[in-house]
Amino acid sequence: MAVAKTAGHRALCGLVAAGDAAALASAAAEDPVAAAHWKPIMDAAFAGRADMVAALMDAGADANVIAGTPARHTPLVRLMQPHTTIPKHDGHKEAAAKLLALGADPNLAAGPLGMAPLGYAAMGGFVEFARLLIDAGARVGVHLAAGLQDAQALAEGIAAEGANAKDARERTPLHYLALSGMWQGAAGSAPAMACLEALLAAGADVDAAEPIAEGDETFHGTALWRTISWQGHAELAKRLLEAGANPGAAVFGAAFRGEPALLDLLHGFGANWNQRFQGRTPLLDLMHFRKPGAAIWLMEHGADARATDDAGRTALHLAAMQGVRVDYLEALIAHSADANARDAAGHTPLQLAQARQRTKAVAYLKRQAAG
Repeated sequence: MAVAKTAGHRALCGLVAAGDAAALASAAAEDPVAAAHWKPIMDAAFAGRADMVAALMDAGADANVIAGTPARHTPLVRLMQPHTTIPKHDGHKEAAAKLLALGADPNLAAGPLGMAPLGYAAMGGFVEFARLLIDAGARVGVHLAAGLQDAQALAEGIAAEGANAKDARERTPLHYLALSGMWQGAAGSAPAMACLEALLAAGADVDAAEPIAEGDETFHGTALWRTISWQGHAELAKRLLEAGANPGAAVFGAAFRGEPALLDLLHGFGANWNQRFQGRTPLLDLMHFRKPGAAIWLMEHGADARATDDAGRTALHLAAMQGVRVDYLEALIAHSADANARDAAGHTPLQLAQARQRTKAVAYLKRQAAG
């Protein structure tokens, strides 16, 4: 449903943020064009406000509207999607029930992962939300059965669709199992591991990859990458590696996550910490994105501190540019980074730090140059 943008929708979003349901209902009734914009109902669903959802829909909002952002949420998906810093509460359950009662499609795939709402509920380990969706008519095929870690439904799904059935983004049931947060509930990992064994016994391809466009390159996301990057499920990751999964797909995700146990696990299966994607190694990536936590571990396990990106910049160049803490600069130099190395444009780390006014890095690198 295409909805014209109006200045009024921003005012409605402000009322949602303020939690003023009465004022929202009045303003929405006065401006149905604003009420029909995707943003207010998305915000109301995300906030877990069933009363606001109802008020907006009374004024003409669409329960299945698609957000105009690259994430392409629906209100139901926006509500279901897990966020580590924003816990779900009873209001979210009420808002989900209201959306479903007013026509939200429980099977409409949307959001950044292009999954049905049930997929996001499984990813967050939200058992009650999953039940609500299933009661409202959400379909459970082989992929979502794996996500729900439902062994019986998975067995039926494997028999009907196969262990390597692909969804619209080429993900297999293993990907959904790897994305699932259901293992963090009271039952622990046992249901997840039982589902994994069932898939492996049925011939699941442990290295089946979801193609993900990243600029000019395509990243090939495997189940191992998903479970390490998104869930940190070490037991599942270990079994995938034992079954022959290529550790290389997960090195960047593990480096970003920074958990030593996961890094050690991949290292024990022969991970290459100097492989590249978009011209950067994992160490370069950490400095590029200013997330240096695992940098010392990487260097202690073979990451090359002198490796360069496509612009000839070393990890020290990137760390200096990004204002990474001085103790990481010290660690890079201790692992053979060259403080006087020049990038393809002829710049040293010190010069890049000066250009970005990274005062602590400048002071440290000046001492290095003087020494």
